[in-house]
Amino acid sequence: MARLLAVAPAIKSLTSPSLFEQDLLLSLQHLSRSGHDVYLLTGLAPDQTESDARSLYASEGIPVTLVAEEKQRSGARRPPNRMQADDYGIPSESVTSFLRALELLMNDWPPDAVWCHGSHLWMAAERAHRRRIPTVIRSVGDTTDPSHNRRVTGVTSIFAAASPSERRSYVGTAQTAYLLPLLSLAHQLRPSRPPFPARPLRVAYILPGDDADSLGALYDIIAPSVDSAAPNGFVFHIPANPPPALPIASPNIILDPDIPSIESFLADMDIAIVPPTTHLMTIPQALAMLCNTIPTIMQRSALGGYPYVDGVNVVIADNGHDYAEQLLTLRNPVLRARLSMGAASQSARLFSEDRLAEHIDTIVSAVLK
Repeated sequence: MARLLAVAPAIKSLTSPSLFEQDLLLSLQHLSRSGHDVYLLTGLAPDQTESDARSLYASEGIPVTLVAEEKQRSGARRPPNRMQADDYGIPSESVTSFLRALELLMNDWPPDAVWCHGSHLWMAAERAHRRRIPTVIRSVGDTTDPSHNRRVTGVTSIFAAASPSERRSYVGTAQTAYLLPLLSLAHQLRPSRPPFPARPLRVAYILPGDDADSLGALYDIIAPSVDSAAPNGFVFHIPANPPPALPIASPNIILDPDIPSIESFLADMDIAIVPPTTHLMTIPQALAMLCNTIPTIMQRSALGGYPYVDGVNVVIADNGHDYAEQLLTLRNPVLRARLSMGAASQSARLFSEDRLAEHIDTIVSAVLK
């Protein structure tokens, strides 16, 4: 079997990894179980101890080299960082150390292929490409800029897209673009849920970030519209802290910033809303709602091109008023039950562990060919 060197940004929370970070751990576990010799180069976040981080990776059976994030010197000019993008790249101050560690590893532990977890690590793929080492760039849905996409395609052997729409964006530019859904979605799969007994319907308003426009749609359009048509019929729960500029004005909007877990939060919800936003987390969070089989209202773009059907396993809306109208139709418990069953069956077809294993195995076979 092969030696695979994985390169990834630091996991920001060692106790509750994000969907993207879970995807990294699950990918490495699968590669190791498949008989490959896997090694990880990653970062160490400033608030983490090396022993805690090593304990996490040891518990997963993953040997690791940790590169501590360097602090910017006071008054120093921040250099441009072509590997940085939000939380899914490497901090600017650490790029030089990170690439040096990569070069040393490729000398001391020559890999058969390099797996870059996140398209903003294309500079790491470039270093492997110079040595004619095959590379996989595993996108987490973070490729939107055409010039960035061109850089990625120039240094990778295989591009693994997180969604069909992202894969289609590479048609004609990438030599080999494959689909690889987030492996963490398999762990979100749940059976369909029957409607709760009659009560005010609890609506999870899922924000991928502190998006003032998305919150404004709730405060200014959705909540007032449904409250006017169905007084006390809905209660909106936001599992986050909103920006201070948008104070909560409605008693039917409740903040839940300190939920013990997203699973327990969603278990008590009747409906989910994924508001329109371009945030990177929108597609995976929308898909997670469907995997959790919650009747969900969202824009079509939030599906990332996955084949869910409006009215069968998801509800599609275009704007704030449309969201409100669709929400009112979901007072029908039979409709909610039907949507839940539809979401459960389609999500299981798309994101079962066996199906996702086929995707990753196909990619590994292609890069090692």
